[in-house]
Amino acid sequence: MNSTSSIITIGREYGSGGRQIGQEVAKYFGIKCYDKELLEHAANDSGICKELFEHHDEKPTNSFLYSLVMDTYSFGYSSSGFSDMPMNHKIFLAQFDAIKKLAGEGPCVMVGRCADYALAEYPNVLSVFISGNMDEKIKYIFKYLVDTVDYDQNALDNQNIYSSLVGKKSVCAGYSRAAQYLLKQMGIECIYVVGTVKEQGAHAWNIVKCDDKYYQMDVTFGDPIFQENETGETLPHDLVNYEYLCCTDEEIFTDHQQDDFVPYPVCDSNDLEYYRINGLYYETFDENEIYEKMKAGIEQGQEMFAIRFSENAVYEVAKEKIIDNLIPQAAQFLVDFRQLEEVKYTYAVDDRKRIIMIFWYS
Repeated sequence: MNSTSSIITIGREYGSGGRQIGQEVAKYFGIKCYDKELLEHAANDSGICKELFEHHDEKPTNSFLYSLVMDTYSFGYSSSGFSDMPMNHKIFLAQFDAIKKLAGEGPCVMVGRCADYALAEYPNVLSVFISGNMDEKIKYIFKYLVDTVDYDQNALDNQNIYSSLVGKKSVCAGYSRAAQYLLKQMGIECIYVVGTVKEQGAHAWNIVKCDDKYYQMDVTFGDPIFQENETGETLPHDLVNYEYLCCTDEEIFTDHQQDDFVPYPVCDSNDLEYYRINGLYYETFDENEIYEKMKAGIEQGQEMFAIRFSENAVYEVAKEKIIDNLIPQAAQFLVDFRQLEEVKYTYAVDDRKRIIMIFWYS
């Protein structure tokens, strides 16, 4: 087993995946990972409501506050100095105290919460900072909302971010306003778009700006529960449909139409189109190459395989071959690879966008 004697602190930009990286590092070394758990320890030790910690900014506002917090350690919670502090100072003190206490228990990973500040004088501390590319942050927020929010037309306050970020149930307006809010916290321009969807009526989605280019983005259409409601197909609920992440006007206007009373930016770049950047966009049909891609996805534990074609003629040939030949072959490979007795699968096709999606149930 891998081992370490160090305390590892991870600072991160929002949306950079720092939490997931921290969990993987902790798993690799067989040690504990503290993220939101730090808040529970701080709340329990200080008697301050946990919700106050959750809504408090992690970053020290200035060096004076940091110095004040560090100097106050010698007094403890019961001192008059602590009781007279503003609440934000108390929260920093309680967090720092919890961090130091957990660090004294042995090697661990601490994500955020100014752990690098709190343990600045400690030996055997490795501090790293994780940043993310703008396009990865956009994808992170897209996936986060799809994973954590369920589409529900009966959700309370479903026209605002509260329904998405707190109630975890919403409709298109809640998804889109939440995406706009979260991306703006990262410094990413995100526009709230209103319009209609063919055969569905009024709808809301977003336009995002990445590296001086604008892209269409519809988080609602990325949610399998929404897709189930609209199509009647049963889909894995951990599925994320990236078809509507950073796409062009041409792509989204096949079924979306923007209202024309607002001049929206033109979205004509396919630089971040999901199928292209992941090697799943084909201008020709190569049966062996696609089968190898399907096998690679199975070996990586993927429960969905999706592929897109550039032209209708190629798509029609590929669709027949994939459905009749490649899916049964890949299913047998999955049975052999995972040593299963049987495997179930379903597939969906989008003839308008020339996309084929396969879902494995093992």
